[in-house]
Amino acid sequence: MRYFMPSIVAGSDVPFRNQAFDSLDKAYKFYKEYGRLGGFDVRKTTEKRDADGTIILKHFVCSKEGFNDGSHCEENRQRRTVSRRCGCKAKVVMKIMSQNRYYVFNFVELHNHPLASESGRQFLRASR
Repeated sequence: MRYFMPSIVAGSDVPFRNQAFDSLDKAYKFYKEYGRLGGFDVRKTTEKRDADGTIILKHFVCSKEGFNDGSHCEENRQRRTVSRRCGCKAKVVMKIMSQNRYYVFNFVELHNHPLASESGRQFLRASR
């Protein structure tokens, strides 16, 4: 299996373990911009909450993470879209630590699909 890694992204724009953010929104915007520069789209997924309802763990993943099961689609009609889920494992996991700040708990940079070229990045959702 071939793996792809965003190569054009500057070092300061790449997430790293224990990087701190004041809120999940700021972390999501940062990872979304990283994805736009790297040639992939990002979406929010799994979260874990404590007894108070505070999010203690949040996953931001490549938009091609997981697989389409087809259970929510009609059989005869398919959407014409470029984005298809292919089980990509690229993600960043945010975890709340001290002083209500979120830290990068886990970061997977490798994708199992080709990334958008520089000319194709204008069509990513993050660029619209």
